[in-house]
Amino acid sequence: MFTIDTAIFVSYKTAFLASGAKDEPTDAELGLGMILRDLETTNTQHAQSVRNGSL
Repeated sequence: MFTIDTAIFVSYKTAFLASGAKDEPTDAELGLGMILRDLETTNTQHAQSVRNGSL
């Protein structure tokens, strides 16, 4: 299970959805996108630190 800071999610949602209307499927897609980008960034940073540490 992943948690998302609600304040950050609201800012993120406002940036991508001008209407601001509550829409469960869209909210779920945006939340999933945030999690996937965060995991991708974390994995990239981890791979770089492992590579740099082994030099």
